[in-house]
This record gives sequence, structure tokens and C-alpha cells, in this order.
Amino acid sequence: AGILSVRPHLAGTASGLGGAIIIGGGAALAALAGALLPPGATELPLVLLMLVCSIASVLAILLVIRRARALGL
Repeated sequence: AGILSVRPHLAGTASGLGGAIIIGGGAALAALAGALLPPGATELPLVLLMLVCSIASVLAILLVIRRARALGL
């Protein structure tokens, strides 16, 4: 929702770009998970990948919050 509200006249473009980024990111993570999980592997590499993604997402939102406060939004 945040990408659509920055410039309302570009909402369609922002929506398409946001969707492409989400699909591309999911595909990249799926390929990475496939590379980390050879036949007979345990679930630990996948769990660690999920943990790293979760930590990265929390850090990203904290950065966004910090920047919004600095800009007075």
C-alpha cells in the first residue's frame, strides 16, 4: 500500500512494479532454497533461510520507520 500512495498518478505503474518485485523475489528465494536443499537434506537449511528472510524484513521496516521519522512523515 505504501508504494501506491507516494505518487497517486503513478499508482498503476507502482502496482505493476511492486508485483514484479514480489514475484521475482519469490522466484529467487525458491531457487536459493532448491540449491540449499540437496536430496536427503534436513529441513535446517530451509528454516535458516526463512529466519534470515524474516530478520531482513524486520530490519527493512525499521529502516523505513527511521527514515519516515527523519523526514517528519
